Parts: sequence; structure tokens; C-alpha cells
Amino acid sequence: MARMSREPVAAGFKAATYSDWEKLVRAKERDPERALVTELEEGLEAKWLYTVEDQLAGDPAGSPGFAPFVRGARGGLPWAIRQRTTVTDRQTANRHILEDLEGGATEVLLAPNGQIDTLNHLDEVLAGVLLDLASVAIKHGDATSDACVADLLLELWRKRGHDPSEVRGSLGLGESGI
Repeated sequence: MARMSREPVAAGFKAATYSDWEKLVRAKERDPERALVTELEEGLEAKWLYTVEDQLAGDPAGSPGFAPFVRGARGGLPWAIRQRTTVTDRQTANRHILEDLEGGATEVLLAPNGQIDTLNHLDEVLAGVLLDLASVAIKHGDATSDACVADLLLELWRKRGHDPSEVRGSLGLGESGI
């Protein structure tokens, strides 16, 4: 059996320069003097060749997930659509949550309004919600009530067989708004 080399596949080849690439592009072009740019709509241009020097400057507003957090705190995570549900009636709240998730929401934001006092109440509100797929957040409000619901959410994750360290959500404690 031949021994595999750890040398990069391209190691035996000369590095291509911009001029080398330009020659290849121009060889396919009928007009050798034509600018290697295509005019697009609204005055935009697309170059035929790009280099590292063409990369865009960093966004002055920063990057998602990094201070000053003007572009969000979820760097590296996919986009989410978080729909708020105010719980005044548990069955109605559940129906709205399921409709929102079926309609494209990916996260649930619960505003309990004192309507969730037991694990069964929370289980009723989140019946049919796949907790390993849909993130659940608790809306910041009354700290005592939110702490109770946060405890119930942790308990519900466990009851449904999800390790709380492996699901996504926000217990809403110490947040001024979600």
C-alpha cells in the first residue's frame, strides 16, 4: 500500500497570480481589450475576477454576538422568529402558539400574566410544541412570577426528556426585555 503524503495537493504547482487568471479569462473573451467588468442594473458593476483586496470593509455597526450588541446577541446562530403570546387563557394561548409555529415562527415568547402556576398549566400551554425544536423564552415581568415559570420550564424540559443544557430558551431572569 502506498504511503499517503501530508503535502497539500497543489504543492507541486506554481501559485497563480492575478495576471495568470486574467489571461485565462481574456482567452475566452472575443474582445481582448474589453474591461473585465459587467454593468448591472442601477449602476452596479460586477468584476470578472476578485481578490482579497476587493473584500468589503467590516460593518461599522459591529457583528452580531459582539459588543456593542447593536446587531443582536445571537452571533453564529440562525435567524429566529420569536412570537409573543400573552397567556390569559391556557387553551387559547396554546392554539395561538401552535398557529404561530405552523406559520413560520421558530421561537415562543411567553408572557404568563399569572396564568401559569403549575407544571400542568405550562404543559397545557405548550402542548404539541416540540421543545427540542422551538426555543421558549419567558417574558420579563413580575420577577417572582417569572422565576416560578422559569423553574416550571426547566421541569417541563426534563419531563419531556430534554436535558436543559441541550435545549434553547431564555428564562427571562434579570432581563429588561426580550
